[in-house]
Amino acid sequence: MVKTHFNLKHYSMKNLIKLTLIVAFMATGCFTAKAASGDTRGVWANQISEVVITDSIMMYFSRDTVSGCGIVNLKVPTRNLNYAISFSKDTIIYKKGSQRDDISLLADGRLSINGETFQKVESIETVEPYDMPIADSRENISKRLQEWQLGSYVECGGDEFYVSIGTNKNSFICGKYHGMVYLRAAALQQCYEGSVFTQNIRMMKNTNTGEVSNNHFQNHLEFLTHLPEIDKSKFQPDKCFFGKNGEIYWSYIKHTPDQIQINGCGETYTFSRRTKANGNLMEWFKFEP
Repeated sequence: MVKTHFNLKHYSMKNLIKLTLIVAFMATGCFTAKAASGDTRGVWANQISEVVITDSIMMYFSRDTVSGCGIVNLKVPTRNLNYAISFSKDTIIYKKGSQRDDISLLADGRLSINGETFQKVESIETVEPYDMPIADSRENISKRLQEWQLGSYVECGGDEFYVSIGTNKNSFICGKYHGMVYLRAAALQQCYEGSVFTQNIRMMKNTNTGEVSNNHFQNHLEFLTHLPEIDKSKFQPDKCFFGKNGEIYWSYIKHTPDQIQINGCGETYTFSRRTKANGNLMEWFKFEP
C-alpha cells in the first residue's frame, strides 16, 4: 500500500474537498460497457449505488457516505465517452478513466463490479429497430407512454454530452450541456391517468437557474423493489402534483395516434411515437408490459 503524507495546515478547505473527491474516484474505479453481455445487462442496485448496463452504455451512480459527494461513472466506448464525475455543492470534477473493471456474475445471481455487489431489479433485452404501435385508444395510453420512451440515445460534441436510457421501469440521464450538469436515475410508473416520475438520484448544477441539487434516497434497492402504489386521486390535468416522497404526478392531457401530451409542471411534455425511420436511437429495447 502506498501512503501519502501531507500537512493539513497547508491545505485550504477547497483543496481538501478536491482531495476527497479524487480519493472517491480512486476507490470507486471506472466502468466499461464492453463487459456488458448476457445477464449483466439490466438495472442493478444496492443500498447506496445503482448501475444500468446495456450493450453499448454503462452508467453508475453512487454517493460517498462520509462527504456526501455524488459519484457518477459514464462509459460509451463507441462514442469515446469515458467520464468519472464527482459532484458536490462546491466542486464537480470530470476525469476520463482508463482503468479496466472487474465485472462478473456471482453464483447467487448478483453482479460484482470491482468488488461492489448489486442485485438485479430489472432486465433489459435489445431488439432490432421497429415501428412502435400507435396510440389508438385512451385505454392504451399507459402502454404507449412506457413503450415510446424505451431505448438509449447519445449526443456529444466538444466537451458537452447527453446520454439517456429509458427502460420499461426506469429512466436515466447523464449530461453536461447548455450550462448544466444533470445526472439522475428515476423510476417511471404509467397508468391510464398519466405518469408517476420519482427521482431516487438527482444531481443538478444549472448555471441558468442557480439550482444546485445533490439528492439521493437512503436505500435504492429497497425503493426500486418496493415502489409505492399509484394514488390516482393525485392526477390533475391542469397541473402536476408533488408527493411527500419526491414523486411527481404528470397528468394526461390529450393524444393523437403519434403523440401523447402530459402536464409537466409548468410546461407540456410531448412524447412521440418512434419508428425505424425517425427513431434516432443508439439502442432499442423490448417492450415488457
